Amino acid sequence: MGIYFYLTGSSWSPSDDINHALLTSFLFFIGIKIGMIYEKKHGLRLVYLFLFSVFIILLLEGLVWILFRQSPFLIQLFGSSTLAWNQEWIERVLPYFPEEHSVNTYYQITLLFVFLLSPIVIGLMRSFIPLQQTPQTNLTIRNWNLLALILQATVTSIALWLKHAWLSHILFLFDFVISMTFGMITGWLLRKITGKGRELFLRTVQEIGIFSLYGFIIAMMLVSASELFVHGSLLIIGLLFIKIIIVSLIYIGISRKWAKNHRQLVLWSACWAFTLSAPVSCMNAMRSVVEQHGEADEVLFIVPPIILWLINYPHYAIFAWFYGP
Repeated sequence: MGIYFYLTGSSWSPSDDINHALLTSFLFFIGIKIGMIYEKKHGLRLVYLFLFSVFIILLLEGLVWILFRQSPFLIQLFGSSTLAWNQEWIERVLPYFPEEHSVNTYYQITLLFVFLLSPIVIGLMRSFIPLQQTPQTNLTIRNWNLLALILQATVTSIALWLKHAWLSHILFLFDFVISMTFGMITGWLLRKITGKGRELFLRTVQEIGIFSLYGFIIAMMLVSASELFVHGSLLIIGLLFIKIIIVSLIYIGISRKWAKNHRQLVLWSACWAFTLSAPVSCMNAMRSVVEQHGEADEVLFIVPPIILWLINYPHYAIFAWFYGP
């Protein structure tokens, strides 16, 4: 992308429709996993995590408002505007900032740096010795269950259609939330089924979902690189990198003290990435730990429901409260 920009003075990135379709496909798989493991006890944990996330955002934005309320530039740089990022969020918060493209630029540059630093930071976070390495099965495009393939494509298409044709006016009801809901229903139904057919179905959905996730990550990296070359500056890059290093060192210290197993490491890596630039880095960081150390299913209740969706509502209310007229 850098060579292309240097030679032509222009950049290219995938369309939003491609990004939406890939993320929507991935969240259908996550919805199935949630539906299969959900129990009543998880509902209370979800509430606790949600309230804790709201408290952290309120604390962060309050501190930034006290220190930098006279400087929109520093508010954007060090505040919470890039947390729980999505296009609808950007459109909502742009009126609070003087520069039209700045929120998107800060987010995209941070996203790129966090993605590139993930292997180093996650490696430094680990303070425990794994008791047993869980071998991960390599993804393969063979023996796919045709029903699972058709169902995943159908749910993705329906979710995209419902969002854009009927539900576009509902605040923060994203297409991937719709597909995740369908997935949770499907996962709940799959609890009642046993046998090899179910295992093949689940493996197919997982493989398609993971391929969709990495397709989405690659697409977002191209978008971030394009934003970096077109709108980035050395000042912004330098300040953002300082912010990333400070936050990373804090989380490395916390994780090395409190992460006693790989499930807790998944949680802390998710929180680290979310603090800097959710959701892409967050999903990538979690996936990296899972591939190295094994599944951590209960952590699924953190990223999709809270970080990708529910947190948007109180976050927007907090933001409007601090900076609104």
